[in-house]
Amino acid sequence: MANDIVESFKQLHPKSYRMWQEDLNYLPGGVPAFWKFREPFPIYFSRAKGSRLWDVDGNEYIDTNCGNGPIILGHSHPVVLQAIEEAKERGLQYGASDLVGEWARIIIKHVPSVEQIRFVNTGSEAVNYAIRLAKGYSGKRKVCKVEGCYHGSSNDWAPISISEFAGTPENPLPAPHSLGVDHTMEYTVIIPWNDTENAVRIIKENAKDLACVIMEPISGTGLGFVEPEAEYMKAIREITTEKGIPLIFDEVMVGFRWGNLGCAQSYIGIKPDLSVLGKVIGGGAPAAALGGRKDIMEFVNPTHGKCAAERVYQSGTFSGNPFSAAVGLATMKYLDEHEDEVYSHINRVGDKIRKGLKDIVEELKIPVQVVGGFSTYEAHFIDKPYRNAREFARRDTKKLRLRDLELCNRGIFKLLGHFVFTNLAQTDEDVEKILDAYREAFKAVM
Repeated sequence: MANDIVESFKQLHPKSYRMWQEDLNYLPGGVPAFWKFREPFPIYFSRAKGSRLWDVDGNEYIDTNCGNGPIILGHSHPVVLQAIEEAKERGLQYGASDLVGEWARIIIKHVPSVEQIRFVNTGSEAVNYAIRLAKGYSGKRKVCKVEGCYHGSSNDWAPISISEFAGTPENPLPAPHSLGVDHTMEYTVIIPWNDTENAVRIIKENAKDLACVIMEPISGTGLGFVEPEAEYMKAIREITTEKGIPLIFDEVMVGFRWGNLGCAQSYIGIKPDLSVLGKVIGGGAPAAALGGRKDIMEFVNPTHGKCAAERVYQSGTFSGNPFSAAVGLATMKYLDEHEDEVYSHINRVGDKIRKGLKDIVEELKIPVQVVGGFSTYEAHFIDKPYRNAREFARRDTKKLRLRDLELCNRGIFKLLGHFVFTNLAQTDEDVEKILDAYREAFKAVM
């Protein structure tokens, strides 16, 4: 059956295959980024509208990937298109945009931890600056991260202990996710997820050297949406406060989705010192941000201190650029002004899909866990609930990717192996088509 799924995919995408073969001559792996390659080859898309995508072979899909998360209003939403038209007329790059202040105010209005904010271009970049800022503020060098949490790719310490493990579950050690990160291993401290006693112990043992503790409060990538236990998050907040260690929440992936406009931090009731945001805040344009306590953010103020040794350098040609600001502001303003309408819809769609998937799993009697919340979901091939990264790693990823390939064959685009999102353009009819495709895709791989 696996060969049938792959062969059907190949027959449906001959032009994508030819384009990929050509791109292999110019791009490593034929793709512009690591995650954009999925076996047997990537699909090349030509346009998007509402809840739909069309590829270069003319195939139409319901899009459940939503641009890896940013497309919360659906593709080519009228307010976003209008913002693009206005940005085009005003000019795409001319330094400081007059839209940045309003964009910042809307985010600060809703995210509990953010008193001041700086805009950058990608989530990875924002994480990089947040770590540098924490180091500059604290005067310390080591970074503490949670085993399984994903923090992008631009830091040499970030690709550590994502899906590779070292040490024991109680005493995890850094494990590289990439070549070229060995020099950061000695400055990285790993704590387990949902193990309060050992996480607190490890932080205490390293407190004098820790510049920060960084975590995803909800992680879909490496932890499969395992929510943190209330005791665990409370203890992490208490020990970092006690020891004066900045706590950073990376909400790039599920921010403004899990917990709605207040983000996951409002949902779980824990306020970090710094927050990293992205995806939704740009509405599809390249944008991300770091924000937090004013006394910490003051260190990136160009007038802070008398010399470079007294401040943290953060800058970039395209930081807060007019195009991203226009699209990001239009998206965030629409969310702010239509909060109930948007979130009631995308969360209802998420609820219906998760319930439908659970019904299918029960009907077919298959070992699958349906997870997610708000406007996110996934269904993993694992026989029982999991509570940390090592338990999550036991899922059957081969079946997961084959199922996702079959979903593509049936007109549902899902990035193979990645969790998925809902958006404002998705309809009840889309939900039924998504669930019908999942039912048949499950049957095909079991």
